Amino acid sequence: MPVLKNYLGKNANQHFKLYFWNIIESEEDLYEGLKFNSILKEKINKKKSLDHRKGILSIRQLLKKTGISNENQYYDDIGRPFLNDGRHISFSHSKRVSGLVISDKEIGIDIEKNQSKILNISQKFLNTKEKNFLIKKDVSQITNIWTAKEAVFKAFKVNGIIFSEQIVIDPFEKNSTEGLARVFYKNQIFKFQLFFFKIKNYSCSVALSLQ
Repeated sequence: MPVLKNYLGKNANQHFKLYFWNIIESEEDLYEGLKFNSILKEKINKKKSLDHRKGILSIRQLLKKTGISNENQYYDDIGRPFLNDGRHISFSHSKRVSGLVISDKEIGIDIEKNQSKILNISQKFLNTKEKNFLIKKDVSQITNIWTAKEAVFKAFKVNGIIFSEQIVIDPFEKNSTEGLARVFYKNQIFKFQLFFFKIKNYSCSVALSLQ
């Protein structure tokens, strides 16, 4: 069953609804009660990975649970999700966990399983300042930074952003539940509040625009 986190921060501008799905069902069970248009059917059928197909299906189940119909939710030309009613939406899935977040402000979410292979690619998205405050080879903390940058990227909605240079995560402790990110773009600085969540061996970050 899905879990709802209706998050209300220190002020009204930090409000969002967050839903998680623990993917324990079979692919057939996840199809139950869902309706698809031709575009969604094609998107699912193109996925060779069972985990990816189940991740997409669990997101559709979350959308159904939140009362969002196929008619109210759509994708742009590069696959970013939008709602017709003016609210902002983002979703993510990884292995056995998926999540969806809805807000009146620009928002993004990313979920990743904590795995040691993140250490092999960390040089591609970490900058010098982030390396200085990280606990060396701490998979969970590094995964937090990766998911934070992915969430910011989804919320910012500008292609071509260089993660290691243009998205900067301010220092945070290993067990922090909140943080701050800045995007440097065209001589401007855009700030995002970060929220960190742990689900078993998964890291989840939500990025909420402060503009």
